Amino acid sequence: PHLHFLPIESLRDFDPFTESDNHAVLDGYEPRLVERGARLVSIFPSMPSLVLQMPRGNLEGISPRGLVLPYVMTKIQNGEIQEAFDIMRRQRVDLNLIVDLNPSNFLSCVADQLICQIEKIDNINLFISSLIDVDSTFKYPVPSWIRQGIPGATNTYGDDSKVNVVCGKMRELMLTAESDSVTSSGNAV
Repeated sequence: PHLHFLPIESLRDFDPFTESDNHAVLDGYEPRLVERGARLVSIFPSMPSLVLQMPRGNLEGISPRGLVLPYVMTKIQNGEIQEAFDIMRRQRVDLNLIVDLNPSNFLSCVADQLICQIEKIDNINLFISSLIDVDSTFKYPVPSWIRQGIPGATNTYGDDSKVNVVCGKMRELMLTAESDSVTSSGNAV
């Protein structure tokens, strides 16, 4: 048996007898193998995880991508970059999503929040080294409902590549923080 996580609006189009590899509704949702007879005990409203009770009585906590992605996107849109980054790193969500979710917003304010909120330079290095010139909202199996409420794609990067523009912006912000000995949020460098 599989456990599927779907948005409610897509339930009418979901056919459980269709193989999950061929099912368009499952785009971005990976089925999870569970023991037959497992029961959903709780979904935590404050974090993207849930608890299953297995037939033998043991409890298992999982974080399905169907809960992680909207949670992370909400955190990014609310400016809580540190929490979103930590969850994305733990759950192996592509860090390009921080940029690709709303590129113009990233360049105007999220990049500064990223520099201010992420204290470990290794995490900033991880973010920069994971950048690729492909839009992660289209290349990776990210559901279409994620893109709702975000302005349409414009040519944010001009003639330059995404990686060059983002790295240039990050470099500019880090040099400014270094010369001032403080980030824009007041944290000492």
